[in-house]
Amino acid sequence: MEKQKILIVGGGLAGLCCAFELDKSKYDITIIDKDENHSSSVAAGQINPVVFRRLTLSWRVEEFFPYAKDFYQIIEKSTSQEIFLPIKIKRFFSSEQEKETWIVKEKLTEFTPYLSPFEAGKEKIGTLENPFGWAEVHNAAYIDVEEFLISCKTYLEKENVKFINGEMDVRNFNPSEIEINQERYDKVIFCTGFEYKNLNIAEDDAVKQTKGEILFFNHQTLDQTVSLNRKCFILPSKNPREFKAGSNYSFDDASLNTTKEASQIIEANIENLLNEKVEITKQTFGIRPTTMDRRPICRQHKEFKNVYFFNGLGAKGYLIAPLLAKEFVGEFF
Repeated sequence: MEKQKILIVGGGLAGLCCAFELDKSKYDITIIDKDENHSSSVAAGQINPVVFRRLTLSWRVEEFFPYAKDFYQIIEKSTSQEIFLPIKIKRFFSSEQEKETWIVKEKLTEFTPYLSPFEAGKEKIGTLENPFGWAEVHNAAYIDVEEFLISCKTYLEKENVKFINGEMDVRNFNPSEIEINQERYDKVIFCTGFEYKNLNIAEDDAVKQTKGEILFFNHQTLDQTVSLNRKCFILPSKNPREFKAGSNYSFDDASLNTTKEASQIIEANIENLLNEKVEITKQTFGIRPTTMDRRPICRQHKEFKNVYFFNGLGAKGYLIAPLLAKEFVGEFF
C-alpha cells in the first residue's frame, strides 16, 4: 500500500516535533523550510516550570516536562550532541510581597517539586545583593536551540524524512493542489509560526506577532549551571563564560531587526540584577507566534480536511511542543 504524502510547511520547533511524532511506516513526510527561522532558532530555550508574574505553575508542566526531557534526550542519544541542559533558576525577589507569596506557595503540594523553601538571611550570593532575598526553582533546564535544530534534522533524515530548502507561496495556497516542485501531497501541516497571518486560508487572526530581543555578554565569575531572574533573565550559554539576557516584548511587530530601545532596557535590567555593567557582544531578536489565550492552535481546517495547523506555541514552546505534537498527531493522524 502506497504511503500517504504529508507536507510540513516550516522546519522550526513545531514542524520538527510533528515530523518526529508522525508514523514513518504510514506516511511519506517532507518538510519545506526557507531556512530563515525567526523564532525557534533565536529563542532563549529556557524551560521554566513556573510563571513568575503571578507565581503559578506553567500549564500542564507535570505532563509536559518529563515528555520534553525524554524527547530531547532521544535526539541527544541519536546524535551524540548535548541539547537538554538542566539548570537551577535563582529568583531574586523584587518586593516583600513577592517573597511572602513564594513562602505561601512553596508549602503547597503541587509546588514542592519546583520551589525551594525560602531561607532567611539569603540576601547575598557572592557579589550579588538583594534586600528581599532569593529562592530557587528546581526541575528547570535550557535547550541549546541551535544544536537542537541541526541534530533533530539529522535524526529525522535518518528516519527518511525529506527536507526541501525553499518557500511555499502561502498567500496563494490552493488546498486542492498541494504541490511543491511538481510533487503532489495528500495533506499539509502549517507550522509557519508568526507568518500564519500571511496564509490565505487562515481561519482567524488568532496568532499574534510577539517580538523579543536578547543580549549576549561574557562574565568571568557567574555560575554556568544557574539562571538568574529579576526583571530579566540571565541564562548560561554552552560557550564558556557566555551568557544571554532578555527579554523585552513588542506586540504585533514583525520587523526583522534589533533595536537600540530594547538593548537599553535589557542592559539596565542586567545592571540592576548584577550591580555592574557588562560589555554586550551580540544582540538578536525573535518573533514568536502567540495567541490571546496563550493556548496553541492544534487543529484541522474546518472546511479543507487535508489542511492542518500546529502553531502559536509562544514563550513556552520548548517545554510544550513535544507532547502537544504527540497529542496533535494522535488526534488527527
